[in-house]
Amino acid sequence: MKMRGQVWIETVIYTLIAFAMIGAVLSVAKPKIEEIQDKAIIDQTIGMLDDMNSIILSVKKVSGNQRIIELSIKKGGLNVDGVNDKIIFEMESRHTYSQPGEDVIVGSIIAHTEKKGKFSIVTLTSNYSEYNITYNEKDEIKTITKAATPYKLSILNKGIDKIEEGIWTENNPCNCPDKPGYSKTCTGEITNGTNVCSYKSDRIRIDIEVI
Repeated sequence: MKMRGQVWIETVIYTLIAFAMIGAVLSVAKPKIEEIQDKAIIDQTIGMLDDMNSIILSVKKVSGNQRIIELSIKKGGLNVDGVNDKIIFEMESRHTYSQPGEDVIVGSIIAHTEKKGKFSIVTLTSNYSEYNITYNEKDEIKTITKAATPYKLSILNKGIDKIEEGIWTENNPCNCPDKPGYSKTCTGEITNGTNVCSYKSDRIRIDIEVI
């Protein structure tokens, strides 16, 4: 009986030692595995942004052109920035993709890394200042978050961007505010002492939307 008790105690001790060793290995291996996974996600996202850029260059040729792309986001988020005409991906990563604090050019993409404790904030930016980027026909910022299934993203050429807004009074010069990327004109036709200012742009409007 005494021998059986000793064997049981030894078994428990060996099991605890094994668990402790496994825990020690995992504490070292898990962060490294996550770092490798994060690097793969960043590389895949760069490929995705390159694909989006190729589609934008393709649809810009003819007004009304539309392409659909599948978008897989496993971590982080994609911002369609219609205010600043950019497409931006950002994620918290164990992998330090580039020299912290410095911009690195990767094809048509600007990569930026900032350290945040044990992690890094990696930002990948595609700048489309030569276009008017909108989301669902609005100059707004739309964040597309991670999801288990891929998104379907529509990229549509809406043609040359032209708008009319603002007021010009009969006794004053054109007092409509300037809009970056637009030329401003005031016609001589006056109705009830006021007239609408016309803004024109040679930029193509590229509308992006999850469908």
